[in-house]
Amino acid sequence: MNKRKILVIDDDLQFGKLTRLNLEQTGFFDVSIENDSTKAIDTAREFKPDLILLDIVMPGLDGGDVERLLKEDAMLKDVPILVVSAIVSEADLPPGGDGGKTVGDDFMVPKTINPSLLIEIIESRLGGGGGESAA
Repeated sequence: MNKRKILVIDDDLQFGKLTRLNLEQTGFFDVSIENDSTKAIDTAREFKPDLILLDIVMPGLDGGDVERLLKEDAMLKDVPILVVSAIVSEADLPPGGDGGKTVGDDFMVPKTINPSLLIEIIESRLGGGGGESAA
């Protein structure tokens, strides 16, 4: 079974570690963490993720800068990005929705999201059931 590769770009060390633990324990994901936003593009080019979880508020380059650089990179421009940020709260979400909200081209979820819901959203963004559809 091929695991889906998820890159977490976030300066919050604890969030990155907890997210990796929650995703990898499913057995469907291989997770890499980059805490330095100025190294995010190089890390993404090396890791070749299937999806990127991206924080917005970070020192160095903020999430908007990182996203722009990802979209300008021929190798990374088609990698789906899921914005996971403390600037999105549960109160910002539409009632009865899918755990996130769309802002422009971005789908955003709060950092306080339930891990099982985050996994569902990731699987949805990847267009399948995690590693279940991989051969």
